[in-house]
Amino acid sequence: MSRIPPGEVVAALGYLAIPVIAVLLAKLATGAFTDRYALAAVLGLALIIPWGAYLILDGRATIGLALAAVLFSWFVVKDGIQPALEQRHALAGLQYTFDFLKTAAPGGEPLVIASAHMFFQLSYYAPPELASRFVYLADRAAALRYLNTDTVDLAIQEFRRWTPMSIEDYHSYVRAHPRFLLFGDAGAWVWLLPDLQASGARLQLVAMDGSLRLFLVDTAVESGHRADGRSGKAAPWSSR
Repeated sequence: MSRIPPGEVVAALGYLAIPVIAVLLAKLATGAFTDRYALAAVLGLALIIPWGAYLILDGRATIGLALAAVLFSWFVVKDGIQPALEQRHALAGLQYTFDFLKTAAPGGEPLVIASAHMFFQLSYYAPPELASRFVYLADRAAALRYLNTDTVDLAIQEFRRWTPMSIEDYHSYVRAHPRFLLFGDAGAWVWLLPDLQASGARLQLVAMDGSLRLFLVDTAVESGHRADGRSGKAAPWSSR
């Protein structure tokens, strides 16, 4: 590494350390981590790999060009062709979800989406007449209670200022709509279903197709459950 300025080596190693620092911050402070938080680490690889190749190949241009061609081909396949095929498969799956929702809930009533990620995805790709029915219920306190982070709900609440998507306060919406349709499952980033069950709401399975599940939620029974001391039934989204 003697031919490479020490300052640039330190910078490259600093970029490579970003994923470690980001994970530590997620564990100790924020409670949330996703790959894009450490995306800048790619700059470290972009410096280290060419330097290493230059030193190993002793500066020979022909072999360097061959290596560049191999890396470029890998990039085209990995970040061009493969994502395109995955996107096509994902869109086919979304269309299947849209057909399921149209069949299971053919009316024009709102559809609460349990997952924030799914809410964004469905709202973007769904036909306008279906997308206009989607609702996400946000609650930072509930997110913290079940997920140990409110990052997603904090961010999604800001979208109300910039997008026409229907993002509502959880408790206000439930008070105004004690009965509503809920689409989703108990995923890693979903707090709504377990909170509804914990509060004593009744979730009736309306339709199911594989992992796709549509519930009719009745929160009017909450007070009755608390009054007579009955324990909640097993979560209706559990595997059978």
